[in-house]
Amino acid sequence: MKAKNWIYGLGFLVLLGGGVPLPVSAAENAQVVTRGGHKHHHKPDKKRKEDRRFRKIPPHYEKVYHGKKCYYYHDGFYYRPCDGGYYERFRPFIGMIIPVLPRHRVHVVHKRGQEFLVCEGVLYKRIHTRYGIRYKVVGFA
Repeated sequence: MKAKNWIYGLGFLVLLGGGVPLPVSAAENAQVVTRGGHKHHHKPDKKRKEDRRFRKIPPHYEKVYHGKKCYYYHDGFYYRPCDGGYYERFRPFIGMIIPVLPRHRVHVVHKRGQEFLVCEGVLYKRIHTRYGIRYKVVGFA
């Protein structure tokens, strides 16, 4: 079994290394696609899923309401309750409004003549409310 995998790996390296020239017609239509260095699909790693689950959310969180549901925000990350009394980290919904952004990990970006703030891959727009300046999720970087 190991020898078979080694042979497949060697063949894959030859193809990536350009060892075999393609005919002109095939080279024009060729597209290289990589998927993490191996072809075999594995079951999702349990550790990765557990990394997003927490028994407690960090202290000093802010409650964030979207629709009729309550979520939690802390230091650039969003949390929601899930099974077994745990909380999971998730990607925020467009339209969520938070009171503060972390002082670090925030970058200013200009798109279409407007200023946006990016934190942890989330694009925010500074808005003025009756409570002061807040930050609205408007997209993803």
